[in-house]
Amino acid sequence: MTERFSRYGILIARVMISMVFLLNALGVIDQNIPARETMERGAQSAMVPVMMLAGRSVELVAGMALILGIFPRLAALALLAFLVPATSSQYNSGGKYKGVDNNSNHCAHSRSRPRPYDSIDRSAA
Repeated sequence: MTERFSRYGILIARVMISMVFLLNALGVIDQNIPARETMERGAQSAMVPVMMLAGRSVELVAGMALILGIFPRLAALALLAFLVPATSSQYNSGGKYKGVDNNSNHCAHSRSRPRPYDSIDRSAA
């Protein structure tokens, strides 16, 4: 019985992990800000769409292979090979994520939007 739970647990874990990559590959997760930041760091503007397409292709193929169980270790390795450079490219030389205002712990690009709790009067507390 524990073997059956283990088998289904691995299947559920593979599906859940793959969903992140598949959603990104299908464009559900917006990539405009990372693309803009890549160009700001000096990448040629003609190469950014090619890099985004290559990354999304790897995510789609490896994510589907991981869900379907087709060479799952190779698929996981391909996703790791994509994820490490993609993550490291979003960090600047100071080791801080560029999209985060490290003083306030809020995303820098969301500062222009009012947050629902900004209107709460905290002076009474």
